[in-house]
Amino acid sequence: KGDPVIGSCLQFVDILHLNEDELYLISGCERNEKGIKVACDLLLECGVGIVAVTRGKNGCFVSCAGKARFSQSKCLPLSWADSQICQPAIGIPPGATLNTNGAGDAFTAGFVVATMMRSIGENSYLSLKQASEFASLVAARHVDTNTRNLESLNV
Repeated sequence: KGDPVIGSCLQFVDILHLNEDELYLISGCERNEKGIKVACDLLLECGVGIVAVTRGKNGCFVSCAGKARFSQSKCLPLSWADSQICQPAIGIPPGATLNTNGAGDAFTAGFVVATMMRSIGENSYLSLKQASEFASLVAARHVDTNTRNLESLNV
């Protein structure tokens, strides 16, 4: 909060994605399960709407601010307010060739898309659990080179 550059900007961040190393680096919290929650709470107190922490083979942890913060943004599903989830990693098939470059970006893309998705046939958002699972699946498919189709990018 006291950082003259980052601190004043956090109140405008709807979704902040960090990996564990980044989270511990900017928060100074202890590297353990309690430390993840404490660090996320610090960022939420600074005004961030959602903090999503990717943890590699340990999955992800997502923590959401309260209804007052969520009501300030048209992009955040109000049903997620005041909630958190610890999502296990999506399994990768044995023997898969892995390339983890861009895994965090893939997770973030999946998570942002999931915040905008509606449940089929309903006028309601996906649950936080569904969104976390979707983002984790996007990242898992990205790191498994057997399911990553680079030719389709046409770059």
